[in-house]
Amino acid sequence: MHPAFRSLPPEAVSALEEEARRVDAELRELVRRGRLAECELAYKLAYVERRGLHRALGCAAVSTYAAKNGYTDSPGKARDLIKLVHDLERLPLVRAAFCAGELEWTKARTMAS
Repeated sequence: MHPAFRSLPPEAVSALEEEARRVDAELRELVRRGRLAECELAYKLAYVERRGLHRALGCAAVSTYAAKNGYTDSPGKARDLIKLVHDLERLPLVRAAFCAGELEWTKARTMAS
């Protein structure tokens, strides 16, 4: 227990601990959802590349298209996400963890390299 809580009545400490666990669970879920979105983004960008859809929208490269439209922070990240999709074809367990939101994309990339 943090020293600041020692002077509080036990029921107040219990309520704070319960609130802290609830907020911590909410934060974990937000992170998981962000990772799920990252997986969807990676697979959607790979689809755009495979179909050449970026050209129909005036971009010579998917990476340029993704960065220009704010889908990724940089063309390099778009390239990395697309490469990750291709690399994960041979790593079904890593792909499953990545697409379940259990693994951030940079860790999946490291494991796939």
